[in-house]
Amino acid sequence: MMKQFAIGIAALFIATASAQACPQVGQPTSKEFSITEGFPVDPRRHGVTAGGNIDLKTCRDLPSGKTGWVTQRPDFVVNYKTKSGSGPSGYTLTFRIDAKADTVLLINGPNGKWQFNDDDGKGLNAKLSFKQALPGRYDVWVGSYKNELSKATLVVTELE
Repeated sequence: MMKQFAIGIAALFIATASAQACPQVGQPTSKEFSITEGFPVDPRRHGVTAGGNIDLKTCRDLPSGKTGWVTQRPDFVVNYKTKSGSGPSGYTLTFRIDAKADTVLLINGPNGKWQFNDDDGKGLNAKLSFKQALPGRYDVWVGSYKNELSKATLVVTELE
């Protein structure tokens, strides 16, 4: 009986630890900024270190098949405003990474849905586009495909 109890406690601990080891929407580790549809300085560029200590393959909170390493909190929070204030944008909002390393991009959009990309940008870089982008908060993780850290630049644009 004690053995079963110990196994149950260990399973609960492992489940709790793995749930905590997933990306969490919250305060960014790098920067929070706002942009409005048709923003005049386009593209916006922000330096960041790609990668982290969270292995996306072990995270049950995300759709399966995601490979990469990110931080627990988002690298950036981008607050996107549309001219209508509540409706979708007339633009496609694109997030892409410029780096020498193999990068991944994980975004939790205003609708609460997770989006992931690996290699749709130039070379081995990630890129995600949101057609008729919704206004609201975009939590952005700049990750690495391999468990390594590297210098990178997040590029946010409506011009691509």
